[in-house]
Amino acid sequence: MNTQRALSSTQVGVIIVTGGCCGGDTSGAVARTKSFIEKLGIELGISVLIKELGGPQAMRGGLPARLVAEAQESYMRLGRYIVPAIVIGGKWVPLDEMSLRKALLDASRAQTTLREEKRNE
Repeated sequence: MNTQRALSSTQVGVIIVTGGCCGGDTSGAVARTKSFIEKLGIELGISVLIKELGGPQAMRGGLPARLVAEAQESYMRLGRYIVPAIVIGGKWVPLDEMSLRKALLDASRAQTTLREEKRNE
């Protein structure tokens, strides 16, 4: 199977944790982040499904406990939450192009590998 075709046939989920209580962000930071991730997905040939979660919603069951604990640890060090915060492939990802690009590719490859393994069962 062609690698580019395999990547484009996968859908990578991205969670953006916002500062708002129910998703969304009036500052425009979330909109810019969402647009940037969508453009990266198009450039990489990866279908990206983005979900926004408000900070309180994310911390009260919207994210796995491990990610919540990591966010709380970061808060203890920095004294504030970093928003928007991004989760790809079950990991926090810094808001920079290199990290986002790598996380999208890694998540897409992982899904492609899983799909190939299931096909061979």
